[in-house]
Amino acid sequence: MSSQFASSSFPRRLLLLFIALMIPALLGCEPPRPESSSVEQAAEVGNVPLDIPPTSLGQPTDRQVQPTPTHVVSPEQQIADLSAILAHRERMRQYGDIPLNPAWHENPPDPPRAMPAFRDPSFNVHMQQVCGEWLPIVHLYPGTKATLEDLLKVESIVPFGVEFQFEPENGDFLATLEEHVSPMLVHLTVGLTNLSVDDCRRLGELPHLKSVRLGSMSAEKFAAVTASDGLEAITIAYLHEDFGAAELAASLQGLRHLKRLRVGHPRSLPSLPVDALLETLGQLPQMEYIEIEPQDCSREAVTHFMTNCEHTALRTLRLNSHTTFDVLEKLNRLPNLEELSLHASIHSERIPNCIQHYQGKNLQKLTLIPFDDYNNPEGPIAFGESSSAKIVKALSRHESLEKVDVPLQLSAPGILEPLTRLPRLRVLHIKDFDLNYESLKVLVRMPRLDHLDVRSLEFGPEVNHLLPWLSIRTLYIDNPATLIDERARQLGQVPRLWHVSYWDAPSIDFETMDEIPQIEFQEYD
Repeated sequence: MSSQFASSSFPRRLLLLFIALMIPALLGCEPPRPESSSVEQAAEVGNVPLDIPPTSLGQPTDRQVQPTPTHVVSPEQQIADLSAILAHRERMRQYGDIPLNPAWHENPPDPPRAMPAFRDPSFNVHMQQVCGEWLPIVHLYPGTKATLEDLLKVESIVPFGVEFQFEPENGDFLATLEEHVSPMLVHLTVGLTNLSVDDCRRLGELPHLKSVRLGSMSAEKFAAVTASDGLEAITIAYLHEDFGAAELAASLQGLRHLKRLRVGHPRSLPSLPVDALLETLGQLPQMEYIEIEPQDCSREAVTHFMTNCEHTALRTLRLNSHTTFDVLEKLNRLPNLEELSLHASIHSERIPNCIQHYQGKNLQKLTLIPFDDYNNPEGPIAFGESSSAKIVKALSRHESLEKVDVPLQLSAPGILEPLTRLPRLRVLHIKDFDLNYESLKVLVRMPRLDHLDVRSLEFGPEVNHLLPWLSIRTLYIDNPATLIDERARQLGQVPRLWHVSYWDAPSIDFETMDEIPQIEFQEYD
């Protein structure tokens, strides 16, 4: 009789059903009762047709929405997730009240209200950092000579700057510029295409000028413009054959108060060597900001710069050459760095140690631009999984970090766990990163995160309890095909999110965008 009972499938099914119903009852909770629409909702989030088995969909392409794996989060797990968030934020309270909206270039302050004289409709006013301070910059449109005259006669009560394109008819005005200029004019951006040497000399005689942004010019014109004894900041659009690094280096020698230098480089022009310039900058201990975009720089020049300099004043160093590894090796010679941007080989195993052993306490922004010195066209331009984990661990030592831009390869989102120890982290660019349940559990423990770059969105209803704890204000999505209607609605739960950007058309309807008016969706070319 017992053997007949055991061989019968019908009683066995009843027994299994009875056990399945009894276990939740014994644990004190009811079994889950999915709504009739839950299957359709999960299919919509994953963009998987209901009538096609997932196994028959084939391999998804870059522009195809990848099916989201079914992930059910129990109420107990949700409570555990939220408890972890609250416990972590309680630990973060030891760092005090850190402002959520810093005055970075991503979020400049509003122009001061005490500027009634600058309300002429022929120009506009924006804020810009000049010599480390935010200043109102007045931009003049072409053909506004009278406005330029009137502007420089204004008795402003705040320091300000002026941007205008020089035109030949302004020559007479420049002759009397020194008589009319406001003592509060401290910054000048001028297009110098048609400027003569005499015009440059008149600009160099402005008594209170501290900062200039210049286009291409000759050595004679540059010397005339930079004759101002109080000049602290210089930006040059690009170098050329007649005014290269050697000529610029020689011109910088006499600028006693120079603290900030930026040398640009248009991609359309060939790069000129900047060895002489870098070696000269190593002999100027007062420098606070150095940015050199041309890439042609020898390793010997970089070594000379780092070996001979004692830049205790240097706050920002941005170099674009592939030969800058010695900067990392000797980084402790720059103890007060706040921002560092360098190229780094993805095959170097010493990078984590260099970051780990840096003794500076003020590092706020770190950018490592990876390159493949083995010239492998198929390999990813990012640091490998082993190096990535070590780099993240090394970064966690620097509690002052606010921006991390380091392309990493992550085998699991949990590798980013050490970054939750950074109380000021606001911007995170790591490239190989999906926004899903596992990654969100880490990100919600970064309470001051403002901006996030992700590869794709890979989540469904299982993250609804986490999204209200995400602090980001802006989000960039590399694969916009994963931005579908339901996920866009879910992003509406992120309380501070106001801007979502992507590089191509997303899989989202305009009607859905209208349902979320607090978020601006923008496509970049």
